[in-house]
Amino acid sequence: MANRWRVPVARALLLGAMLCAGLGVTAQPAAALSLNPLDYYSYDYYIVLSHTEVEPGESFSVTASASVRCTKDLPFGVRKADVRFKVLARNSSPGDELTLLERYDFTVDNVPDWAGDEFSTTETVDLAFPAGTTPGTYAISARLEYLSLDGWNVTSMVPSSARTMGLGSIVLALPDETPLPPPTPQPGILIVSVLGHEFRPAIDADGFLLDDLNASLIEGLLSVEAQEGTRCLDASGSPLTHISASRELSPRAHEGGAVISAFSLRPDGARFSPSLRIGITYDVDELPPDCDEDDLVIGYYDRADGKWRELPSTLDASHKVVSADVSHFTVFGLLAPTPVPGPARFTVRNLEVSPAQVAPFGRVNVAITIANTGDTADGYPLVVSVDGQAEHSETVNLQPRQSRTVRLTVVRSQPGVYQVKVENLTGSFAVVAPDGTLPTTQPPAQNPTTPPANPDTTPPSGESSGGLHPVYVVLLVIAGLAFLTLIVLVLAGAL
Repeated sequence: MANRWRVPVARALLLGAMLCAGLGVTAQPAAALSLNPLDYYSYDYYIVLSHTEVEPGESFSVTASASVRCTKDLPFGVRKADVRFKVLARNSSPGDELTLLERYDFTVDNVPDWAGDEFSTTETVDLAFPAGTTPGTYAISARLEYLSLDGWNVTSMVPSSARTMGLGSIVLALPDETPLPPPTPQPGILIVSVLGHEFRPAIDADGFLLDDLNASLIEGLLSVEAQEGTRCLDASGSPLTHISASRELSPRAHEGGAVISAFSLRPDGARFSPSLRIGITYDVDELPPDCDEDDLVIGYYDRADGKWRELPSTLDASHKVVSADVSHFTVFGLLAPTPVPGPARFTVRNLEVSPAQVAPFGRVNVAITIANTGDTADGYPLVVSVDGQAEHSETVNLQPRQSRTVRLTVVRSQPGVYQVKVENLTGSFAVVAPDGTLPTTQPPAQNPTTPPANPDTTPPSGESSGGLHPVYVVLLVIAGLAFLTLIVLVLAGAL
């Protein structure tokens, strides 16, 4: 397994060696200064995160794919290289940084340098946030810790700005069942927050409402109503100080049919006498094919039994609202009973490709939104192709009425116009040569492999007659190190 990886790693390191040679590190600076790495190598790569959001304890994966081709015999090479990386996550708000992969050390021997050598592969590495990690948005990156070529420590020759390579971002979120911290109690006031809207009916020391609570059709989705004199107590029997209602984005599946929409009413276990009345709206177009409006009911999710329990409900067909009386708080949903849940129905709602033009090795962001409008959880076989060749494929598992956006970053080394396609949706981007032009004929598509390479780069304004343009040098350093990052991630999970 280890030997299989030495070829692509060596090629990436060879680029670094050539660049370092251009900076006066190797024994052949004159020869290196006259070389342009793109005259000898072409390579494409990508990274895609399996999730855009995870809960504490939930693992996620980084899929790394790379293709390298030696296009011309090199006049010299590198015999041995030693590399060390670590994978980090930084919280975008407080700026806290934590380590997901502490370190990986490996050695590369016998660097190949013959035209026609080619290597491509795809691997997936599983990662997870350590226990107790603060929820928030985290930027995932790989950092070069050490690099030596033929015994020379050239780590300092790599610009500090290029030693950390961004791989994407992921949100660490609290699960739906975890309540938000309650607001500070206010004497004589029941603080009610429904889908971001706040109400403040008066309540006495024994928990009896002194005003009507009328939160009707908030955001056109949910209503919560209670009459003056309703007693509101929490799970311990104390007068209630707050109420919150939020939408459940991924409700539990219903064995007897479909869950049209669901809402979490908290605090969990709160009791009301007489009952509160809740209403949930619906869209006829979102109902299962064989479902009659008269069959719609409101139910609550029984966590102990893992099942939905139906409640006596009232239909207002003119306003498309189903209502029910509830005497306690938990997760409530609008249920569409069917003899057998309908199949999953997937639609690709959106394909975004940006920017439209980049320099060689510039990052192109691709976002695909998939929705399951059916009644059964299932997996959608996502295939993203570039110029007719499969670039990335994965199974996107979706619950009924759930949608998800898959993001990846595509990188191409060769100038040309590339078409991105997912089912019947298409987009394109152009890779512009250093002189700002496209080739007269588009080069043949390379083996599938591409994204989160690294920072977007601008085309160099030109090259001096004596060697590489400084901007081009930086561009190639970043690209080479980004490719190394892919290999390190794969090695960490494969060896």
